[in-house]
Amino acid sequence: MGPVLSAALVGILVGSLLFSMLADRFGRRPVLIVATLFFSLITLWTGLAASISELRLARFIAGVGLGGIMPNAVALVGEYTPRRWRVLMMIVVSNGFNVGAIVAGLVSARMIPVFGWRSVFYFGAALPMVIGLIMLVFLPESLQFLAVRGKNPSKLRKWLGRINREAAQAENAKYVVREEKAQGVPLIHLFYEGRAVGTSLLWIINFMNLLNLYFLASWLPTVVSASYSIQTSALVGTTLQTGGTLGTFLFAWLIGRIGFVPVLGTAFTIAGLSIAFIGQPALPLALLFVVVFSAGFCVVGGQGAVNALAATYYPTHLRSTGVGSGLGIGRIGGIVGPLFAGALIGAGWAPREIFYAAAGPAAISALTMFSLRWVMKSDLPAIGETDQHQTPKTDIAIAQEAHMLPIAQIGHRKLGIHLSDLFLYGHFKAKISLDYLNTLQPRPNAKLILITAITPTAAGEGKTTTTVGLGDALNRIGKTAIVCLREPSLGPCFGVKGGAAGGGYAQVLPMEDINLHFTGDLHAVGAANNLLAALVDNHIYWGNSLGLDARRIFWRRAVDMNDRSLRQITIALGGVGNGFPREDGWDIIAASEIMAVFCLAESIDDLKRRLGNMIVGQTRDRKYIRASDFEAAGAMTALLKDAFAPNLVQTIENNPALIHGGPFANIAHGCNSVIATKSALKLADYVVTEAGFGADLGAEKFMNIKCRKAGLRPDCAVVVATIRALKMHGGMNKDALKQEDLPALERGFTNLARHVENVRKFGVPVVVAINRFTADTEAENALLKSLCEKLEVESITA
Repeated sequence: MGPVLSAALVGILVGSLLFSMLADRFGRRPVLIVATLFFSLITLWTGLAASISELRLARFIAGVGLGGIMPNAVALVGEYTPRRWRVLMMIVVSNGFNVGAIVAGLVSARMIPVFGWRSVFYFGAALPMVIGLIMLVFLPESLQFLAVRGKNPSKLRKWLGRINREAAQAENAKYVVREEKAQGVPLIHLFYEGRAVGTSLLWIINFMNLLNLYFLASWLPTVVSASYSIQTSALVGTTLQTGGTLGTFLFAWLIGRIGFVPVLGTAFTIAGLSIAFIGQPALPLALLFVVVFSAGFCVVGGQGAVNALAATYYPTHLRSTGVGSGLGIGRIGGIVGPLFAGALIGAGWAPREIFYAAAGPAAISALTMFSLRWVMKSDLPAIGETDQHQTPKTDIAIAQEAHMLPIAQIGHRKLGIHLSDLFLYGHFKAKISLDYLNTLQPRPNAKLILITAITPTAAGEGKTTTTVGLGDALNRIGKTAIVCLREPSLGPCFGVKGGAAGGGYAQVLPMEDINLHFTGDLHAVGAANNLLAALVDNHIYWGNSLGLDARRIFWRRAVDMNDRSLRQITIALGGVGNGFPREDGWDIIAASEIMAVFCLAESIDDLKRRLGNMIVGQTRDRKYIRASDFEAAGAMTALLKDAFAPNLVQTIENNPALIHGGPFANIAHGCNSVIATKSALKLADYVVTEAGFGADLGAEKFMNIKCRKAGLRPDCAVVVATIRALKMHGGMNKDALKQEDLPALERGFTNLARHVENVRKFGVPVVVAINRFTADTEAENALLKSLCEKLEVESITA
């Protein structure tokens, strides 16, 4: 009967691979129903088999159907279960197969003596037939799968309505998830986008663990019977499965608190030690049951957790294939395990030696599991799928875990820019050729959305986070959207304010590079600024033919750092050769006039003209001296020619972002460069940009300076607010902001109301974005919505 039993395992192997790929292409629901009904019909045929060869063939085909059930059931449960319970429910579903095997054994023991062996298969065919028909009526399709496929929104709307009748059912509603579907064979995509190592390690773990599982299930009673009674050996087999069932639930609880890797790595280590102990001669009976229970607890119980790990690791469009392929590879181990043990027994190995050998695969499983965290630093999924609001990660942790695509791929796939039109700064940053941008002029402009905010507070508002999030959201519903941001300055990055690349899961990447030297644009601005400063002092040293009054030199030097000791200094000390001593000072580069000019210029020629028009100082008779008087404009432009090309990067969701220029809003106009914004308007359907500080500063300067000079007009303005910040405007102390305070919120709302009123004066539609925090209460949200309605402005909670 060995070939008959092996045929079922081979069938499960084939079914796991075949049906899982079909599910990622056609859906979980139809494949689950077909696999279940198919298994039912073939199981009925198995009971009617007239020969051993026919029985073997029927078992193989029935195994194909059975192999298609587990990976798709795990995937579907994972896609419907809330995050808090997701790992538990996926492991419970996996454990259902173990429980079913135990129940089948008990039922068979009662039926076979009375009705014969065929009755077991008749019963085994009837039950899945009933389940399949129930699924046909009640089983929903995965909403995530339907959203990723995006082909039939009416079907998604139908299932959503059956699950929750109060859910929005607008005919034009679009349903999206945070990923894209892959083209081609799903199995190949398991090795794309940084998943090759993770997939290989998961396959190794599945192979080794199922090798051990089937070895123990098949040979443990036989080997034990050599030293103990038949009744004891049978009870040992039951202990193995009982340990596995209990292990399932404990692992689910532990993984939600500690994580997959430490729990399963430790479990497989204990499994190896337990298996090695089983073969010890003269082992007391009580200790034998303990080590067998421990082995089942870790090996059998651990397999369900491995299935949950695979379902967590892979995205929706590969989830069934990922789980199914791992189980398929594991079934090979399930075939090899009993054969391996049989060969060792046939070779005359002692039980101790056999179980020592069996401990090896458990040790390999443990080492492979521990290596997951070391090898897959950025690809390992969020441990236990915990909620960001419950156990928040730092911005830098989220950024470092994110998977970035090569920037050339972002440019070509998202924007249609060829590699020859990009100047790469490594794999993830690039500048767009100015020659290429000049070819875009005939294209129509996209819609321009301005993000601004209430008056800033220490509680935080989140303009950049909202900007990036809105850009990602527009891309997710099928629009081509580009985010346009300013470049961060090193001064605030190392000061109190910190970085300026967004926050949480709404960030631009590579975050560390953007917040530090990036592509060197700010350094180029600093070099041009200080070149002009050097030319001024050198001109005075060599005779001062322009008659510049050293007391009325306005031009200061610049450095990209907060250094208060350099604000007001005396230069040219140390003797005649160092020039004429005078008072001078340093500004931060973002406050340099060159930065403002740089961000308003529309071409290299325009930049040169604007640089030449900058006022450097006055003569004694108050005549203005400009940079062009020193013939400095050409040299400064030469220093800025590479920096003038906009920088292309990506968001965490791999959507394009242009980050270029960074004038401060309290000194200059606080917007990114005109050339970046105008280029984005030619490349996308929507452009989302922001203006610094509150709407009374950045937004008004955006309208009055940038839009007027560049001929722009936003189609919509978004005023960002938080309940925390509004309560702070209403008089609450920062330390008390987590407490509900409706009167403070209502008092602080006057700040938001005034900003909305100010923006409306420019004739631009206004929307309020409420940046949600965990401590916000339902009453506070309801009050803020009500106040916005009275102001006749739409508010959206983000």
